[in-house]
Amino acid sequence: MGDKRSRAWKYIYISAAVIVVLFLTGCAVLAGLKEKKETQDALALAHKYMEKGEYEAAEKENIRIISACANMYPADEALLNLGLIYAHPGNPGRDPGKATASFEKVLKFFPESRFAGQAKILIGVVHRYEKMKAEKDHLEKEIQDLKNTIKKSKQIDLEIDMKKKELLK
Repeated sequence: MGDKRSRAWKYIYISAAVIVVLFLTGCAVLAGLKEKKETQDALALAHKYMEKGEYEAAEKENIRIISACANMYPADEALLNLGLIYAHPGNPGRDPGKATASFEKVLKFFPESRFAGQAKILIGVVHRYEKMKAEKDHLEKEIQDLKNTIKKSKQIDLEIDMKKKELLK
């Protein structure tokens, strides 16, 4: 009889231990879900800021996400968004170097991310855009130089015409 009672107590202890473990694990899962919901909300907020043209607020929100998540999702998406903010032509604080660095971090720290392909493409786009911008600036300078040369040439032509008129008198 004593054996059955001690066995019953063992089952009770084991059951209690299992319940405690399940309870603690369940709390951890719930905490994880809460954190995931918070990061999703933060990403949505960062997107809203970006859409409104509030680039500094979007930048801060994405940096907060990256700091909180370190090397886990959604830091990859936040890094991509940060690069887009730095690359955006409407952003007065536009910085192609920072944009490229953000995209490269996606490739370095999250090579298997669903955003890695986009980051690779965006690096090429930023480089190409900067190259085209430099070419455009160079062409605009050449055009201005040519306009100045034409203006000087017209001035010389006018002076020559005036000298001819003086000689004919």
